[in-house]
Parts: sequence; structure tokens; C-alpha cells
Amino acid sequence: MSKLNFHDFAFYGSFFAALAALLALTLWLLLRRRKSPDEMERLRRQYLVQHGRIIDGTILDLTEPQSPEGRRILQYQYQIAGVAYESGQDVTHLHAQLAIDISCLGKPASVRYDTQNPANSIVVAETWSGLHSC
Repeated sequence: MSKLNFHDFAFYGSFFAALAALLALTLWLLLRRRKSPDEMERLRRQYLVQHGRIIDGTILDLTEPQSPEGRRILQYQYQIAGVAYESGQDVTHLHAQLAIDISCLGKPASVRYDTQNPANSIVVAETWSGLHSC
């Protein structure tokens, strides 16, 4: 029978430590709370309100839902450094807080956009509105 020496203990200790770390990582990935798409959208709007730059834009259209669970989409356009952007924002959950209607079409609005990704933009949020005279 052979004796265990220090190198054997170091090897087995390292092996079991790595195995425990891998198991902990796997459990964390499986059990973590994932954000819903609505929560991710709310966080995106919140980020743009806090960090976004404001530019002038124009309201193009407001798409009304065809069914009770449908989405209201506010479409708008804006220009940054000669590049024209046309975008849409889901305003379904913001309808109760903001009076958005057909009278907004063709009118100017302020658009908040991310300077690192100008296509990431909003016109309205829970605590901010770029609608001027709707």
C-alpha cells in the first residue's frame, strides 16, 4: 500500500475545488431570475431617460392594436449626422400615463437616443415625454 503525499492532496483538493465551482456556476445559471421582455424594455427606457441625448424628430404613425392583447406602436423618424432613422416604440403600457392619439401625426417631437447606438431611441417613457403638442 502506498502512502499519500502532499502532491496527491494538492491534486485532489484542486480537482474538488474546480468541480465545486463548476457545480455552483451551473446552479446559478439554471436558477437565476431572468427578466421578462417587458421588464427589459422598461430598463431600456429608463437608461435612455438617464443617459440619452435629445434630438428633434417627427411622429409618423400610431398603430392601434387589432386585438385586446395587441400592441400600440408609435412610429417616428429623426436624423443624426446626416443619417435618417425611422423607428417604432411600443407604447402599450404607457397609454394610461400619456395622451397619445392620432392628432400627434406629422408633429415634431423630441427623441432621446443612445450616443453609442443611435438606432436605440425613445419618444416617451414613464418619467419623460418628447411629445410637444398632442
